[in-house]
Amino acid sequence: MFQKKILNVFIPIVIGICFSIAPCREYQASEVLSKSVSIQSPGDAGGDEQASYEEAESTNGIALYSDDVEEDISQTEFIKSLLSKVGKGYSQSKRYEEDYYDCSSLVFRCLQEFGLTGIPISTSGWNSRLAGTKIGDVITFHGNGSKVSYKLIAKNTDIISNPDAFMVPGTLMVLILPNESSGHIAVSLGAFDRQEGEYDPKENPQEVLQTTIEYVTGLLEQRYGVGQDLLLGNNSITQYPNTWMEKKYLGTDILLDDGTYSGEYNKIWRVEAYSDSTGVCVTNAAKGTHGLNAKYVLLPVEEDNNSNTVDYQEKNSIDDVRISNITSDGYQIDVTVTALSGIEKVLMPTWTAKDGQDDLIWHQAAVNGRVASVTIPVSQHNGEVGEYITHIYLYSNSGKVVVKDVYIDLTDCSQTISFEHKHGWELVDNKWYYYNEKREMSTGWVHLETGSYYLDNDGIMVTGWREIDDSWYYFRN
Repeated sequence: MFQKKILNVFIPIVIGICFSIAPCREYQASEVLSKSVSIQSPGDAGGDEQASYEEAESTNGIALYSDDVEEDISQTEFIKSLLSKVGKGYSQSKRYEEDYYDCSSLVFRCLQEFGLTGIPISTSGWNSRLAGTKIGDVITFHGNGSKVSYKLIAKNTDIISNPDAFMVPGTLMVLILPNESSGHIAVSLGAFDRQEGEYDPKENPQEVLQTTIEYVTGLLEQRYGVGQDLLLGNNSITQYPNTWMEKKYLGTDILLDDGTYSGEYNKIWRVEAYSDSTGVCVTNAAKGTHGLNAKYVLLPVEEDNNSNTVDYQEKNSIDDVRISNITSDGYQIDVTVTALSGIEKVLMPTWTAKDGQDDLIWHQAAVNGRVASVTIPVSQHNGEVGEYITHIYLYSNSGKVVVKDVYIDLTDCSQTISFEHKHGWELVDNKWYYYNEKREMSTGWVHLETGSYYLDNDGIMVTGWREIDDSWYYFRN
């Protein structure tokens, strides 16, 4: 007796690829330019790297508290507190004075207003507190009958690549480069689309940016009750605009005064103590002390029911696959991926159709932002030509997975994408079909680790009694 076994398997994102190789500038609202934007970047965020201003702190980040019923602090009230500090100065040496903050003392002091204790007072403290945590871990701070909880939803990612991970207002982003102990911290205000109104970005870029700033600050006033006049004003110490846009992230249709175009518009806006020149501000900047990397992304949640997780749904995907540099020596694969919790690694196991997987090699792709790239050399696959099979394995930091199959047949080096045939079992109209490694529909006997099966001349898996070569067999449904 032979039985088809259906197994539940937890696997990473896999895309199969099959093909053949034949041998063969400061932003001032009063500035209006006709076709370019004169905007000066304030540089990197200041962070709080100077150890001489950091006090000793517990690395566990948790204080003793009573067993009394605690209430979650309102993120609306927390953000309102943060925004009320806009226009204040930035200083590490004066970080505890009334009119000054650095990045971590802004977060620390605003949470402390609710009576919470045990909050890290520096980014190195946050780094120590979060060391060893895994995606999905929840940390909680307590005090004065209140608490606030944060769920770690992403590691080693950035706003430009994964904006959805930063969309919930109140989300903490701790921006620290790999192998560094300190950096920068900011708080998300959520996502805001760029507003063009009646203006053409190429002809009237300043008007587009001003309209966007007025739109963002208007919504912040509606949501948190902080006056738009404050948000549209200038810093009390440096006179830098309290709300500004980073020149690198205005939109690819915005021409800068140096003759180059800006980059992709960053729709995630933040409140933070950014630098000496900006002070406490609202901005769509995407970077930290030295770069874009957010080592930890912390989503505010109610500890008992993980609310806000409805607002954050991790979506992992392989969005685009490109094959290039196809020669008799090999080919290159570039794939755009999305992993909101951060990309752990991308592997591309490859083998040739000839003689099965005798030449199987797990190639590890180099990852730059959202693009993973690898070169597949024929010399590592017995020098064989013909059909090559490459699977793409995307591993996210959270382990969340989605399965998607794509096949690319490059017969005679023509890039033809097919979504029709799959390698393995496929259920169509309640009939089972099996496709071999060449993506050919099988007929006759198929012997697999899960059992032996027989498929008729149309490729349909046989069930019940069947006479085959003068012998009778029974196949369970």
